[in-house]
Amino acid sequence: MNQAVPSLALEIRGLAKSFEQPAVDGLDLRVRTGEFYTLLGPNGAGKTTTLRMVTGLLKPDRGSIAVFGIDALADPAGAKQIMAWLSDEPMIYDKLTPMEYLHFVAGLWAVETNVAEVRAHDLIRWLGLETHAHDRCEGLSRGMRQKVALAGALVHEPRLIILDEPFTGLDAGSARLVKSVLRERVRAGCSVVMTTHILDVAERMADRIAVMVAGRLLAEGNMDELRRQTGAGDSLEDIFLALVETGFLALVETGAADRTGRRVRRGGTIFWFAHHEWRLAWRDWLWLMSRRRRSRRRLALGLIAIALFLHGFAYLALYQSADLSRPPDKRMLLMLSGALALYGSLMLSQAMEAVTRAFYGRGDLDLILSSPVATWRLFAVRIVAIAATIAVMSLALAAPFINILTWFGGLRWLAAYGVIVALAMVAVAVAVVLTVGLFRTIGPKHTRLGAQIAAAVIGASFVIGVQLAAILSYGTPSRVVFLQSEAVIRFTPDSGSVLWLPARAILGDLLALLLVFSISAILLAATICVFAPRTGQLVLAAAGVSRNPIRQRLRSSGFRETWPTRALRHKEWHLLRRDPWLMSQSLMQLLYLLPPAFLLWRDFL
Repeated sequence: MNQAVPSLALEIRGLAKSFEQPAVDGLDLRVRTGEFYTLLGPNGAGKTTTLRMVTGLLKPDRGSIAVFGIDALADPAGAKQIMAWLSDEPMIYDKLTPMEYLHFVAGLWAVETNVAEVRAHDLIRWLGLETHAHDRCEGLSRGMRQKVALAGALVHEPRLIILDEPFTGLDAGSARLVKSVLRERVRAGCSVVMTTHILDVAERMADRIAVMVAGRLLAEGNMDELRRQTGAGDSLEDIFLALVETGFLALVETGAADRTGRRVRRGGTIFWFAHHEWRLAWRDWLWLMSRRRRSRRRLALGLIAIALFLHGFAYLALYQSADLSRPPDKRMLLMLSGALALYGSLMLSQAMEAVTRAFYGRGDLDLILSSPVATWRLFAVRIVAIAATIAVMSLALAAPFINILTWFGGLRWLAAYGVIVALAMVAVAVAVVLTVGLFRTIGPKHTRLGAQIAAAVIGASFVIGVQLAAILSYGTPSRVVFLQSEAVIRFTPDSGSVLWLPARAILGDLLALLLVFSISAILLAATICVFAPRTGQLVLAAAGVSRNPIRQRLRSSGFRETWPTRALRHKEWHLLRRDPWLMSQSLMQLLYLLPPAFLLWRDFL
């Protein structure tokens, strides 16, 4: 006897989610196997929030979700394996071709390469994308991109397809093709759940229609059943408007509303993600270098001019230095350690901002999170990528000084390159720990702003601290004067102390370099191992905050009479309050003004 297919493709019970106010409130919903189910409702009814909870992109406050009998909350990977999610603004990698994009999505669902190849070609042909199969997606129209996204949703042959406004921005021909594809999938036994504001599409395509208002299900059924429930006219528009009006009145009464062919053998692994991230980064660089020939030449000349300028500046700064080839003493160790502390604070500041963006910047996270692949693998790759990016940026700034030091003091100074890389790894590891700590202490709602402020303070703290100490001690903001003073040297440990290990590594001590690099790599790897498994929860928490509706606090109605300068100040203040990055950068600039302001105040006492 054949095993029975579950009669319900999707079953939702008591589902609830609140942001500033309830978005979904005790929702019960059932979608049958092989059914085309359309979810209607006014803006803000909770439709998209519901679908994002079903696909695992938002964590519900309470309730249950079952996909073909699989508990989507207890076994999200199992549920995602047979689901597909297509948003109204699907994320498409601009630097990939449609064929490469389909190979990537197939890898997320662990589709065998040979099978994925056949399905990708079939979908490309079916959706009329043959002439664009090997063109970069960045040159495709809105309709073409929507077709590529739909092909990505179908390449692993899901049993449940969830679509949020799939016809937004499509022309008539593209919309007709999408409808044909969806009907064919339903005839093949697939279940479809779709939201749309195009009532004519819903009336002609859906087997059953549901109407939501303020997070609650008002009615559901086929057209005849909805007519009997409302007593409204024949059209779905009349039925919908009658239900929405009735629903709002009831809620008010109860007080409830106020081209490459390149293949990857196994998808979803760390190395597979690393290959994907490297391909995107490399193509971004190629795009930057080859937009126009004239621009490319200008860019090359500009880079050469900057490199020559930085090397000239480094030469002027170092040519009067003491003998750089002599054995190190405490003064040299102290200056090198101070330079590392300065560099490290700036690197940590940048790392804080980059790690925060990894949690809050949606980008392709919706696509990744809606797949059954383990999120920690992507997190591990991106944290390593952040460390590599910060290391490259830091090396680009430090290279002129290291090269001049090597010219003056010998090849031993080349070890400084390795120390910079090690420092980048430490900075990223500390940034991850601090960011996760902010999540735990002040919550995801305030972590983004808190991390930006912390990045600003960290980036300026060392410079400001040393300058203030120099002003208090010697009446000058010079960091060199302070670090080379006898008082500071007297309180520093002996030259054999382990605290000088990074400085000795810069000076070419191979054992010290090996220890510094190994400890840094172990620290970064341990941080990834400890915190990577929690990535999914933190990203979901950040998603719940970043998509919250903004509560408008209106103190008074109408316009106020004011001067243009005052209006400009008000505008800048509002922008500053609402942009964490702008606030952090402004704070950093203010902090850098503290030492000269303190010096002026001290001189006029």
